[in-house]
Amino acid sequence: MQINNLTKSLNVLLVDDDNEVIEKMKELFLLFFKEVDIATNTKEALEKMKQNSYDIIFSDILMPEMDGIELLKIIKNKNKNQKVILVTAYSDSKYLFEAIENGADGFLVKPIKLEKLILILKRVASVIQNEKLIKNFNEVLQKELKKKIKEIEFKTYYDELTLLKNRTALLKDIKNKKSITILNINNFDSVNIVYGYEKGDELLKYVASYLKQFEDVYYLGNDEFAILKDIDINSILIPHFKIDDSHFMPIDFTIGIAKGDNLLKKASLALKEAKRKGKKCVIYSRDLDIEKFQLKVNKYLPLLKEAIKNEQIIPFFQGIYDNKLKKITKYEVLARIKSDNEIISPNNFIDIAQKGGFITDITKQIIDKSFRVFSNNDYEFSINLTDADLRSDELIDYLLEKTKYYNIKKDRIILEVLEGIGQIENSAILDKLRVLEKLGFKIAIDDFGTMHSNFERFMFFKADYIKIDGKFIKNIANDNNSYAITKAISEFAKSINAKVIAEYVENEKIQNIIENLGIDYSQGYLFSKPKERLC
Repeated sequence: MQINNLTKSLNVLLVDDDNEVIEKMKELFLLFFKEVDIATNTKEALEKMKQNSYDIIFSDILMPEMDGIELLKIIKNKNKNQKVILVTAYSDSKYLFEAIENGADGFLVKPIKLEKLILILKRVASVIQNEKLIKNFNEVLQKELKKKIKEIEFKTYYDELTLLKNRTALLKDIKNKKSITILNINNFDSVNIVYGYEKGDELLKYVASYLKQFEDVYYLGNDEFAILKDIDINSILIPHFKIDDSHFMPIDFTIGIAKGDNLLKKASLALKEAKRKGKKCVIYSRDLDIEKFQLKVNKYLPLLKEAIKNEQIIPFFQGIYDNKLKKITKYEVLARIKSDNEIISPNNFIDIAQKGGFITDITKQIIDKSFRVFSNNDYEFSINLTDADLRSDELIDYLLEKTKYYNIKKDRIILEVLEGIGQIENSAILDKLRVLEKLGFKIAIDDFGTMHSNFERFMFFKADYIKIDGKFIKNIANDNNSYAITKAISEFAKSINAKVIAEYVENEKIQNIIENLGIDYSQGYLFSKPKERLC
């Protein structure tokens, strides 16, 4: 490599008190360097170094006031990377050793020989060039690093679609806030299904653009946004969203609001309550049903887990009265928890078990323990099955295993399914019911008349029993509508050769009406309360 390629961009400072030497050295140095600055003493040199930056400083050693060695010490003390080459007219090893000891980058003896100068310049200039390359590389690296950090921060704290802050950012920012509003776009899934996900994304961006005016706005994912401050929800009036040139869709929200502490959890609970009750907006309070349920979970979930683990789920039995034979001929099996001689009602744990995924564990214990009881008699008995039970791949095998083990005929076992879970849309459940029916088990539809009443399902499986929902029976003596509904259900059941069971028969007045309607069975406190043993 030619020496000029290494030195042509360098600026140097030449320090010498001999003007004649300075002129000769400057003339020589201009052959190699971009600029050559002059200082006639060390004081002037230090002053110039404050004002300018030099790649190399050439300094004579012997000068008045301060010699070149002292200047070298000062320079290196301020900047150890500053390149300094000392020049002397005396080839004295003492100066050489001192120069090396104090970090000099080179040592030249006057008169300067071109070969020696070039040799030193190659070495020092190469170091300077490498240092500049490293510095430039580090600067580029730092810029790229800052750029990547910004990209990572954006991906961490912002949503790429809406450009709003995301849930992670919300969890970071929420700590010192005292109010939050969560907005859920109503019918958002319908937009995705009917018009496609691209149109759904457009809707999200449209809503985000509008909500930005409120500041402190976050996108929580799916169809939810949050505003991390107290706002007037009546001020949220988003213009209709353009689906296409001929159709504009109104935008509406379900809203949950919370104030105080633990904001996100409380606002989410308020939003769920609003959805469940079909309200526009709910403000969190401890009186919310969902909050009461949470308190219930905190109390009973540990007990439920312990009961399942220790097989403390026990069957209770409520007799079913045959209105023709005038006696109890069947029993419904009901689940209870027995803990420390205390009997805990299913009202305290069944909904927790359903939501927590424990219901099949309960059903299995009830099947096993009730089968054991009924293996010693000839009564028919019914066991309640939930949708989770009917979805379980283990149910049929478990029932067959226990009927065989306890030697119980399948036609003595009535499987009660809630009226709402045998929906026509749920083919998996209907398939299970058909299999159970073919195996010889009897099927009862519980709480008939509520939830998703759908007569079409009786085209797909045969119900042996229909149990009329208790709220109609309780009011049958005082409410014409309850009477009419009960009568209609009874007549329908007879038309499909299903037996009818009336629940919640609590007094003689109700029983007389039930008998007059020709209903086959009565179940209620008038005849039998749930008990740990058969009557």
